[in-house]
Amino acid sequence: TLRASFSSAITLPPSRLSRHYAMNGPLPVITAGKTAGEGLRLPVDLELYRKLMREWAAANASGCDLLSVYNEPDGHWRGSAEELVTFHKVTAEAIREGSPGTKVYGPVLSSLNAANRRRLVEWSELGLLDALDGLTLHAYVDGSAPEGEFLENILAVRKFQRTRGRQNMPIHLTEFGWTTHAGT
Repeated sequence: TLRASFSSAITLPPSRLSRHYAMNGPLPVITAGKTAGEGLRLPVDLELYRKLMREWAAANASGCDLLSVYNEPDGHWRGSAEELVTFHKVTAEAIREGSPGTKVYGPVLSSLNAANRRRLVEWSELGLLDALDGLTLHAYVDGSAPEGEFLENILAVRKFQRTRGRQNMPIHLTEFGWTTHAGT
């Protein structure tokens, strides 16, 4: 099943390719306040942030099929789990208000390792999956053959989806790889 999923993703005709945006970098000072540039936090003014995201979505609606909410929050987020879920919910609502056809994915974890899978469980218990149309994840692994930890992690995420009743929620693996250095 996995082999077929990867094959179909690789052989999509150009007419079926998505125009995918991903959020990265610091939030504007007007929404981040004094913490701008110190990692990602919940905006100090959520309504202003919502308005900015809604306006961005409306201005880019014709060129954006899918938006992934913030790149690798497991390394950048400086707030609570509840605040991270709120950030995703507000972002998703604003994007859909400005561009109803745009799908919203997340949380763009840096890897599918056990610690990040635990985060995914915690965040889903707080309502993260209710805000998303699909999952965007990175599937990096360290020191194992591709057919080892890489596939095991993907299968673990698929199991997670089934236990949450989200087995049909699409997954986009937007970055992946494994180390090839001697001794790793």
